[in-house]
Amino acid sequence: MRNAGYVPPEIELRNEIINLKNLLDTLDDDKERLKKMRELHYKIMKINLSRKKPLILEDFPRYEERVVEKVVFQQNL
Repeated sequence: MRNAGYVPPEIELRNEIINLKNLLDTLDDDKERLKKMRELHYKIMKINLSRKKPLILEDFPRYEERVVEKVVFQQNL
């Protein structure tokens, strides 16, 4: 299947997560950035639900920082 260009769904989703993470670094528009961050969050949740072992945010340090900041901010409200 590999020679036929088939990519397992989990690998495809992981690649989409990596591409979204890289895209976030280039966006200047806050509205578009928020939209892409939500999409990234959704895809991470989706991959975590499909795996026996959750995706480690440490693989995506910039996204991990944003998640931590958001949680801390929500707790301070």
